[in-house]
Amino acid sequence: MAGVFISYAREDAVKAKAIASALEQAGFDVWFDERIHSGSEYSREIEQALRSASAVVVLWSKSSVDSPWVRDEAAEGRDSGRLISLLLDDCRPPIGFRQFQTTDLSRWSGRGTPKPMPDILAAVAAKTGAATTPAAEPRPTVTSQTRPALFAAAAALLLAIAAGAVWFFTGTRNQPAALTVGLLPFTADPSDTEARKLAASAHDAVAHTLSQGAFAVSTIDADPHGSRPPADFLISGQLSSTAEKFVATVRMEETQHHVVVFSHQFETDRAKADGFPEQVGAQVASQLSWTAPLLTLERHYPSDPAIVAALLQASTAGLSDDTGALHDYETSRRLAVKAPDSPLAQNSLAFTTAFALDQIPREERAAAVAAARRATDRTIQIAPNYGSGYAPWCLLHSSVRMIECEDLLRKAMKLDPDDAFANWFLSRVLNETGRNAEALQLASLSLAHDPYMPLKIAEVLRLLEANGQSDDAAKLYQQSTAWWPANEATTWFRMSGMAQRGDFRAAQSFAKQVGTNDVRVLPAITGNSVEKLRQACSPATTKDVDGIFCMLALGARGEFDAAFALADRLYPTRLGRTPEEEDRIWLDQPSNEPLAYLTGPGAAGLRRDPRYLAVAARVGLLRYWRSGRLPDFCRDKPEPVCSKLRRG
Repeated sequence: MAGVFISYAREDAVKAKAIASALEQAGFDVWFDERIHSGSEYSREIEQALRSASAVVVLWSKSSVDSPWVRDEAAEGRDSGRLISLLLDDCRPPIGFRQFQTTDLSRWSGRGTPKPMPDILAAVAAKTGAATTPAAEPRPTVTSQTRPALFAAAAALLLAIAAGAVWFFTGTRNQPAALTVGLLPFTADPSDTEARKLAASAHDAVAHTLSQGAFAVSTIDADPHGSRPPADFLISGQLSSTAEKFVATVRMEETQHHVVVFSHQFETDRAKADGFPEQVGAQVASQLSWTAPLLTLERHYPSDPAIVAALLQASTAGLSDDTGALHDYETSRRLAVKAPDSPLAQNSLAFTTAFALDQIPREERAAAVAAARRATDRTIQIAPNYGSGYAPWCLLHSSVRMIECEDLLRKAMKLDPDDAFANWFLSRVLNETGRNAEALQLASLSLAHDPYMPLKIAEVLRLLEANGQSDDAAKLYQQSTAWWPANEATTWFRMSGMAQRGDFRAAQSFAKQVGTNDVRVLPAITGNSVEKLRQACSPATTKDVDGIFCMLALGARGEFDAAFALADRLYPTRLGRTPEEEDRIWLDQPSNEPLAYLTGPGAAGLRRDPRYLAVAARVGLLRYWRSGRLPDFCRDKPEPVCSKLRRG
């Protein structure tokens, strides 16, 4: 495995040795200065090791921030995109390093393995292009360092998934060359000192965030213009300022097809300029997470350059509001006909159909789904080891087919363990069926692959809250709002996790904190008056998300008649006597309320009533559980209802 260079101060040798040992146990080749052979020339040995290392792990502490050696080594790692920063105490990293993501180990005594070690291993693996072995890798967890829009940005999600993981394997498990990014200088008016400093910081932040993923990042002094492109992507930026704000314009071009896949203007008030570079870096990295996999898949299965260019251009929808799901479906349908042997085009059709289904006229849905299912089969036929090729099956069938869906996704993960989205989709299935502990592990692994992607951050936030890990959720949310200050997905997903947990007071407090009134019934739910709760949650007038919160709150208070009146409206029959009947029911209403509200801790009150089994049966949950896949509430401390969920 590629080398890891550890930079630290002598005073921190005990902790450095512990981290080195953990990395070695995970299979990495680790170098730090205690390993220098007797008689070797110290500076030359360091320089050689630093130059050859794939990752530079810097341990910042009150001792190391004053060390010229550590600063020089850290600068070498930063400038080459290999830096991984760890914080051993409450010091502040030196200027020039504060805008980079830093894993906090300040509460670690130096004994044993630090809690965030899985995140450190994931970061090192991303730098070195290696994958930790299952035997060496600790059980995946999420802490404040596992950080990296909503489904309105469906086109970007669809096309990213359609391309699968950046590390995609065909036939043999040989890793392809990393995609390369050439980073041009970020310019500013030479007379504007503040803008020039901010431009340099934004440039460094982009280099850092991109290097956290599977990209080989290099700095380029000037645009090569007509010469051979030095990288797969070229990124440039320009900073300007007014009396009130700074404006950064960042442009990204895919060089082979000459497509501008990203062009965005960022703004910030002068008072908030300190966090601006990190925000720019995170959003640029997220855009590449959408776009780069397209290029990787296209390398394996080349298509008509015009088709590839169209799909790459469409992937810029991640930060745009001028395209919709129906538009992307029509585009993909047209391109798929022209490229029947392109898994990129076929997979795109499958996903865009699924996400546009409720907008397709009812009389056209059956034919559209049939074509999308054929596109899924064709993708798997062409690229059987491509993990994300299996995911559309789940979206193109009723949710009652969750057993087959889970089996397919687990197969995909075995065939393509490094796929960026198969584990994310499986986490969604497990959340729906009440298996939140495993769902959180899978969502966390998916987030580690794309740590700045808001959709993945949002899913981890929801599952952290559903699992009761609110402190970690608060830290992740705080970081995500620094990267994505206007993103609504992270806010709503976190609140929905609180609802799944049944913590309505936490939801109300959070709603006040962020200034949202999306759940209007929260005051009545958190009050002491059952009568006011009944009035606010009348089944005749309560709709949408208010209905979900009311159903759970009424069940928790023992108001079962009112709770199940809402459940009957929110969760009508999805099961059919035949697959064809289930398709008809599903196609009549493709968008259904999430089942996770029925299966989480917050539904424990509902599960005390015999009517719960009827609800679980008609939406397919009972069939799923009786296949031997029991929910979390039947595992550690089984609830009374669990005796009726067994096979029988």
